[in-house]
Amino acid sequence: MEFTPRNLKLEDVTCDFPRFVTPKEGLTPGKRQYECKAKFKTAEAAKYAEDNHLNVKTDADGIKYVSLKRNELRANGEPNGPPRVVDGNNKNIDASKIGNGSTINVILYQLAYDTAGRKGIFSSLTAVQVTDLVEYTGSANEMQFDIVGGGSITPTDSPNEAADLF
Repeated sequence: MEFTPRNLKLEDVTCDFPRFVTPKEGLTPGKRQYECKAKFKTAEAAKYAEDNHLNVKTDADGIKYVSLKRNELRANGEPNGPPRVVDGNNKNIDASKIGNGSTINVILYQLAYDTAGRKGIFSSLTAVQVTDLVEYTGSANEMQFDIVGGGSITPTDSPNEAADLF
């Protein structure tokens, strides 16, 4: 199969689980990657992705999506760097602010591979353009309880008092 390396643009997709700043370990232990789930808004957009060698899947709600990835390291072990992230005016933005539901355009670099008996087209996430930002506001780990009192355990001086409780 003859395939010329190229850039491919996907436009107007919904971004979920963006990881553009800190790479996350993928399915291969020890191999970290930048990533996001790109959900298609139309059947035509999903078909375009499929026709261009992307592995389109369908979630439990019937929405078609593709997992976009960029390896933290190149094949030679050198850093690959994160994908470039810009706003609608092509100005660099803080990628950590991108939350689930943001609308994005992406550029993927595609090339053919034939390694260890496997052949296919590899796609690497190169750049992200945010056209409608849903700002990430924090996770459940950052949420705190209000101070309401009660529920405290008072330490005892006698080790025997604890034994008498049961």
